[in-house]
Amino acid sequence: MDARRAVVFVHGNPETDAVWSPLIAELGRGDVVCLSPPGFGAPFPPGFGCTVREYRDWLIGQLERFDGPVDLVGHDWGGGHVVNVAMARPDLLHSWATDAIGVFDPAYAWHNLAQGWQTPGTGEESVGRLLGGTTEQRAAYLVGRGIAEPVASRLADGQDEAMGRAILALYRSAAQPVMADLGRELPAAARRPGLCLARHGGRQRGLRGDAPSRRRARGCPCGRARRAGSLVDGARSGTRGAGAPGVLGVPGRCGGQLTDVPPLAVMNRTNDDTREKIAMSSIELEPEAIAAAAAAIPDGQPFVMLNLLRYREQADYGEHADGPPCSGREAYHGRYVPAFGQIAPEGIQLFWYGGVLAGLVGPSDERWDEVALVRYPSYADFRRVVENPRYLVEADPHRRAALADLRLIAIAEAS
Repeated sequence: MDARRAVVFVHGNPETDAVWSPLIAELGRGDVVCLSPPGFGAPFPPGFGCTVREYRDWLIGQLERFDGPVDLVGHDWGGGHVVNVAMARPDLLHSWATDAIGVFDPAYAWHNLAQGWQTPGTGEESVGRLLGGTTEQRAAYLVGRGIAEPVASRLADGQDEAMGRAILALYRSAAQPVMADLGRELPAAARRPGLCLARHGGRQRGLRGDAPSRRRARGCPCGRARRAGSLVDGARSGTRGAGAPGVLGVPGRCGGQLTDVPPLAVMNRTNDDTREKIAMSSIELEPEAIAAAAAAIPDGQPFVMLNLLRYREQADYGEHADGPPCSGREAYHGRYVPAFGQIAPEGIQLFWYGGVLAGLVGPSDERWDEVALVRYPSYADFRRVVENPRYLVEADPHRRAALADLRLIAIAEAS
């Protein structure tokens, strides 16, 4: 990017332009223009239907107001809008960058949460849970997911009913084969230099459990990004390569990459060693995984949740500690478990709990401290707890602070 050219950022879902604040600070320039898509921090134009093509045309209209070609950067759905503009109106761009090139791959399948949003009834219920509660509760949830408090508060303040309507309309307009059809024009994006950022490695979320699906998933999302990126790069240079792989890590390095955009690159966030560590240690309970389990567990089916727990030596509350220091075990049993009990409906029962003596089969570096078996009357009861705004504010921060690793496995008596 060049100080003489306009630099334009477009954010995604469920966000406002506040999400860019840390990166803009890293870039150290005050001339960045942040465009908020309608419904995501900006009002709807008259008659705006929130479809993927309407968002493309909205962004084209915004860019036509600039004096010349811009450096355009998009995140999440903003990245999708950027690619759509690069395909349709490359004359408006000096360069472009996206972290969403993979959605244009012909084999792309929407994640489970998106498929829920694309389903009438299910989508309305899901979006209601996502954007429900008070602003303070939504902000606390975002902080728990690693977003700095000032940014989280601004994001939560913009998560309103209009955003919910925009989410549903946008995702429903983008159900396959729409994105695959749009992706047929990817070679046109090669007329301008492009940077494709792809998260490489870590856990794959919301995946089906069968072996073929897991094998297909190992190449995603970076595999999809490489395949889609190769269509752009191949058209530009006559090769099928996805460009030189690089490393994208802390925000400062991200800002550095954006100031010197190569013709096309797929940026990998982690190396193999880091990916293995991420895959082996996880405490996140992702919305996609919650939705995927709902499809596998019959309505009204009682089940038992197997909890494998490994504690931190010291509970880690980051900058949000509001009590005396304690061990991970103390935070879990003295803070998380009581808060969970206050929120859980009747019928949820801890019926076995114990310490781990030794592991006989499994990875040599896998270690568990305790095991708990919790009986739930139905999966709906489980969701009523973990999606409750009170849980996200009063209980979940203690769980995150206490645990170094976790497995949750839903089991039922064999028939």
